[in-house]
Amino acid sequence: MRLERFELNTPFRYGYFVQKNTHGRRLAIPDIHGCKRTFEELLKKIKLTKDDQLFLLGDYVNKGPDSFGVIDKIIEMIEEGYKIFPLRGNHEQIWLEEIKKNSKITEKHKEFLRSLPLFYELDRFYLVHGGFNISNKNPFLDTKSMLTARYMQYDARTFQNKTIIHGHTTMSLPVIQAQIQEKRSVISLDNGCVYRDSLYEGNLVCLNLDTFELYIQKNVENVR
Repeated sequence: MRLERFELNTPFRYGYFVQKNTHGRRLAIPDIHGCKRTFEELLKKIKLTKDDQLFLLGDYVNKGPDSFGVIDKIIEMIEEGYKIFPLRGNHEQIWLEEIKKNSKITEKHKEFLRSLPLFYELDRFYLVHGGFNISNKNPFLDTKSMLTARYMQYDARTFQNKTIIHGHTTMSLPVIQAQIQEKRSVISLDNGCVYRDSLYEGNLVCLNLDTFELYIQKNVENVR
């Protein structure tokens, strides 16, 4: 199971350029954080097909009840032929740095974690978990910022006027909806899925990158 199966171009050291899908939709989901049941319900809601391209923005693990289940679900979908493009988040990076301490991580999990790039470039978008640091001479080599940056600044020349879609920084649902409606240059999709008791958080969302339609799935995990 390798990302290269999708025949991506690789002009950058830490990311991939992904050609636009000619038939299906392009969809983006952020920060699942171990909420496997919620992820599965969102997949049902969006009615994902094998013609679609699904971009996952990192942080599949920690906080929620079933981190391994989320990774297994993603791997299963890739093996079944779905066009899944997962990114690395800061929590996957933590797992990579602590692999020797976690005996539950199988070789398949390790291969998956190590294969994750830090960003994708599309025709009209950059997708990243954290953000980009435009004060760096080459923001696409600043690995720490791509994993952990918050409230990034935007530079049209650096990003070729492309919209940046990211997770990591939790935003209330009204703020996310406003960013999408206004088609801002930087859009955060993280609504803090694990914060199920919050009034304006606690949802896992999915953005259709072509129509800007937003799908919203309330957290359904059985957690006390």
